[in-house]
Amino acid sequence: MNSKILLINPPTGLYLREDRCQAPVKSMMAQGVRPPMDLAYIAAVCRRDSNSTCLIKDYPVEGGGWNEFRTLLTSFRPDFLVISTTTPTFQDDMKAAEIAHEELGNRIKCIAKGAHLSDHDIEVLNRYSTLDYAVRGESELITGDLISGIDPAQITGLTYRSVSGEVIRNPDRKLLENLDILPEPARDLIRNELYPDPETGEPLTPVLTSRGCSGQCIFCPVFLVSGKRIRKRSVSSIMTEINSCVNKYGIRSFLFRSDTFTIDKQWVIELCRSISESGHAIRWGANSRVDTFDEERADAMARAGCYIVSFGVESGSQGMLVKMKKNINLDDVSRAVNLCRNHGILSMLYFVIGLPWETRDTIRETVEFAKRIPADFYEIHSAYPFPGTPLYELGLREGLFCENDLEKGNYFLPVMNTYHLTRQEIARARKKALISIYMRPSIIWRTLKRIRSCRKLWRYVTFGFSKFINLKENR
Repeated sequence: MNSKILLINPPTGLYLREDRCQAPVKSMMAQGVRPPMDLAYIAAVCRRDSNSTCLIKDYPVEGGGWNEFRTLLTSFRPDFLVISTTTPTFQDDMKAAEIAHEELGNRIKCIAKGAHLSDHDIEVLNRYSTLDYAVRGESELITGDLISGIDPAQITGLTYRSVSGEVIRNPDRKLLENLDILPEPARDLIRNELYPDPETGEPLTPVLTSRGCSGQCIFCPVFLVSGKRIRKRSVSSIMTEINSCVNKYGIRSFLFRSDTFTIDKQWVIELCRSISESGHAIRWGANSRVDTFDEERADAMARAGCYIVSFGVESGSQGMLVKMKKNINLDDVSRAVNLCRNHGILSMLYFVIGLPWETRDTIRETVEFAKRIPADFYEIHSAYPFPGTPLYELGLREGLFCENDLEKGNYFLPVMNTYHLTRQEIARARKKALISIYMRPSIIWRTLKRIRSCRKLWRYVTFGFSKFINLKENR
C-alpha cells in the first residue's frame, strides 16, 4: 500500500515532544531544540513496511504557520496526517486535523500520537470529530500497521472511530521486546542542521538506546508509553546507527535517548568500549540515576566521549523524595557529581517543585541543597499532573488542579496548587531559585574556566542571556 504520509510537529509552540518530556524549549535552562525522532521512526517503519512516501515538517523549528500547512496539504495531498502532540498543546494541536479535513475532506485520515492519548484517548476522539485515530504507547509499529492497510479492529494499541461513528478502544499493545527490529530513523527527512549542540553549534541527534523505567516516581508518565521493564538495544545495533550518522550525515554529537541509560553496568561498559574502538571522535550525553552511576561507568563513559550526564534528583528534601517515591539517597547525589568532575564530565541536575506536600521550607531545602552540589547545570520544573500518572489522580482527587487547566500550563507555568502553596507562589519560587543558583560567583567561575574559544564564549553568553531574560520577563 503506497500511501503518502505527512508527519508534523504542528505550529503550536516550540516544545520537546518526547512523550515523557513535554516542555517549552524557551524556558529550559540548558536545553536546545531536538529533532523529531518519534516522527522519523514512524516514517522509517512506514517506508519499510508499506513503501510509503513520507514527509516530515517540524513547523516550530523550520518556520511556518497554519497557512503554510494548508499550502503543503494541497500540494503534497497526503493520505495520512500524523500529529505529534503534548498535553499542554493538545487543544491547539488538533487544529491540524481540522484544517486537514477542510482542505482534503474525508480522503485524509488523521492520526495523533503522544503520552496524553494513553489515558485520554476515548475522551479526545469524542471531543475532536476530525481526529480519526489515537495511537497509545509505542507508536511506530501501531502506526505502521494502520498505514499498511491492516483492519483497525485488528490493531492493538489503537483507538479509532468506526464507520458508524462509535469510538472503539482496542486492547493495549504488548511492548516491543526487541528494539533492534526498528529501522534506523529517517534522518534524511529531517533538516539536521537546525538542531545544534548548545555547546558547539554542530548538529546533534538523539540515538535511542533503551526504553522503560522501573522507577515509581508519581509524576513521570514514562510507564504509560515505555513501560516499567527496561529493554535495551544491542550494542551492535547502536553502533550501526552511530556509524551511519557519522559517515552519512556528518553528525558527531549525540544524545543517547533512554529512560535510564546507566541501569545495566556491563552493557554500558560494552557500548563505551565499542565506541572507543570505533575510532569515531564523537561527543555524547546521557541520563542516569545517581544510584546507578559509579567509578567504572564514569571512567568508561568519559573515555568514549561522554561530556555530560543528567541526573534526576527532584528534591533536596529527603522527606519529599520518599513521598514522591523517588527512592534515592541525597548522599548519592554528591558522590555522582564528584565522579563526573573527576572524569571531566559535565553534570546536569533536575529538580521538581510543587508536588502536593511542598512547602516554602521544602523548597528552601531544595535550593540550599542544589547550591551545595557543584554541578554545571541545574533545572527546576514545576510539578505537572500528566493524565494517567499517580500525581494526576491524587491532584484531581484532592482538588489541587482543574482538568481544564492542563492545556494552560507546563513544567514552567504551574497548573497545580500544593496543600500549602498556590501555583503562582510555586512559579515565583522557581524563578527566584534559578536566578539565585545561576548568579553565584562559583558557578559563573566554573563556567568561564571551561570556555576555550571566543566562539564558545559567544554561544554561552547569548544562550545564557536569553534564558536569564526569559526568567526576568515572566517573574
